[in-house]
Amino acid sequence: LQAGVPVSHVIHRPGTFVVTFPHAYHCGFNHGVNVAEAVNFAGLDWLKHGMRSMNLYREVPVVKSSVLAFEKLLCDLARHSKELSPQLADETYAHLQIIAKEYDSFLADVQEKKEIKLELPDLPPESTSLGVMCSVCNHHCYILGVHCQQPVTARPKRDTDERWSCSRHFGLLKDQGFSELTCCVFAPLGMVKG
Repeated sequence: LQAGVPVSHVIHRPGTFVVTFPHAYHCGFNHGVNVAEAVNFAGLDWLKHGMRSMNLYREVPVVKSSVLAFEKLLCDLARHSKELSPQLADETYAHLQIIAKEYDSFLADVQEKKEIKLELPDLPPESTSLGVMCSVCNHHCYILGVHCQQPVTARPKRDTDERWSCSRHFGLLKDQGFSELTCCVFAPLGMVKG
């Protein structure tokens, strides 16, 4: 309140709903015995909010890790595009184009500088269905990730010698001595582009 941040409060009564809109921080607490349930849902215009949130979560310093694998969501929607409404299919395609443009630019730079090997594996090693996590920003790298290793001579025996990075943060790991870099494209960009 002292910083000028608008704050609202609501008392949630039985049989009512409380809707929290995108970009709103919220919390709650219970008085006494309680049974509560939360449901997340999204309208057709939600993808633009998801894209904005994904980009905010990737900013350094990382304040909070993303809870949504947004790239996976977009790829899953694209895989089922025939089942989507025309509006949602168009929104999905537009957001995948934005991501594909960023990764195309990154890959062109990688190939020009020749400082990173390029691989096209089917799946990340020991991955979850959400992709590998960037060790800097905790972004779910579902489409593309950079595998970073320290050279054998530089590896301390007790420390981890390999990490994953998203395309935006591999330079931070490179600065920390991770010089063996491999860019892995897990989802073919042709599929991402449509």
